Amino acid sequence: NVSFRLMETFISNISDEKTSIFFQEAISRKKPFQQFKMCLQEYADLQQPWYQFKEEQMIKWVLKQLEAYNFSISG
Repeated sequence: NVSFRLMETFISNISDEKTSIFFQEAISRKKPFQQFKMCLQEYADLQQPWYQFKEEQMIKWVLKQLEAYNFSISG
């Protein structure tokens, strides 16, 4: 799942080891997406970086898909 991999990548880039482990453990439980959101509420300073990271990665993914189907975006 692309969304789950995004969470994993984001977590792997959290510089504070204790926080990173906290997030890793959370997404290993049932309902990982809900658990991740709860972690973001607890670590509010990571909310903006998460949404920015997610947006950037989704844009890259869409562009890659367009390229795979020979679509070109000029601008």
